[in-house]
Amino acid sequence: MMALPLRTWVIPVTVVTLTLAALAYAGIGLDEDRIREYIRLTSGSSVLLFALAWSASSLNTLLPESRWRPVLRARRRIGIAFAISHTFHLIGIIALYEIARGGDWGDFEFLPGAAIYAVIYAMAFTSNDASVRLLGRNWKRLHTVGGLILWGAFTVSYIGKISEYGFAQHYLFSALCVALVVVRIMAWRKR
Repeated sequence: MMALPLRTWVIPVTVVTLTLAALAYAGIGLDEDRIREYIRLTSGSSVLLFALAWSASSLNTLLPESRWRPVLRARRRIGIAFAISHTFHLIGIIALYEIARGGDWGDFEFLPGAAIYAVIYAMAFTSNDASVRLLGRNWKRLHTVGGLILWGAFTVSYIGKISEYGFAQHYLFSALCVALVVVRIMAWRKR
């Protein structure tokens, strides 16, 4: 039996899984703790999808003839799945402020998050061949700089939350973010 390529199932699986998770959390009641759990869940799924998309080329360079080639071929769709996952994350943040905080947005820092989501959506909406042709070299610039911005946002967010919350997830994903840049540098030096 032939396995389906990663690029075929990564987006539908992401949507279905996060939709089911949202429904499960909604079914057991939406209080602040559950919404925060959901936000951590979607943050985790987002950083894992981002890590796959952002490291695919580097891992393929460092490990030629490896099993990373299918990930490299599916990189754009993995990136779109990341954007979808982070949209679910945004829905969780909105739910936190609307339900758990009664719509009090007084301490919400809108601009940094809006800038990050603008980068995410710009990259997602240009993850197709037509955009590559239309933007030319600027497509690579957008995705290179955008990836660095997103990596920085994840790194700062996870490392910053270690002292505040100290969840194992924050330690694990902080280490993943550091490893990502090490892999990128190693691949850059090898090229």
